[in-house]
Amino acid sequence: MKPDVIYYSGYYTDGGLIRAQQAQLQINADFVGGDSNDNPDFVKLAGKSAEGTVLINFPTPEILPYPEAKKYLAAYKAEFKMDPPSIWPVTNADGLRAVIEGVEQTKSFDTKKISDYIRNTMTDFPGITGPFNIREDGERVGAKFVVYNMKNDGTKEVVK
Repeated sequence: MKPDVIYYSGYYTDGGLIRAQQAQLQINADFVGGDSNDNPDFVKLAGKSAEGTVLINFPTPEILPYPEAKKYLAAYKAEFKMDPPSIWPVTNADGLRAVIEGVEQTKSFDTKKISDYIRNTMTDFPGITGPFNIREDGERVGAKFVVYNMKNDGTKEVVK
């Protein structure tokens, strides 16, 4: 009845509301959210309760040291006049760039050839979110995660 931590791995639409309700009910527990809670609308929904929320996610481009991240962030800001709203446009761009690499290297649009190239030949692909490889089962190898502490204004402080 008195949890130390509430861990919520669902989407920000519910996570922000749960965090706000937690404060309304005076449940004094840490709130830890997975990557799907890392969205500016989480703060809008949680209100002042957003302060102190812990998020676990991929590092966002502004803190990544990779040239690909800097280039992507500058291009995104130039096109949309804002930072990416979440990590998903960034990881999707990494995936698309890997597929394009597969098309170029295999000189084919055959999905089997592209998939085989990405999983078995492509190594240390220079992703926006850092170099990565793809295992035979399609999972990314080399993914890094960051722990953030959220502020009421939507900014995040890297904890680890």
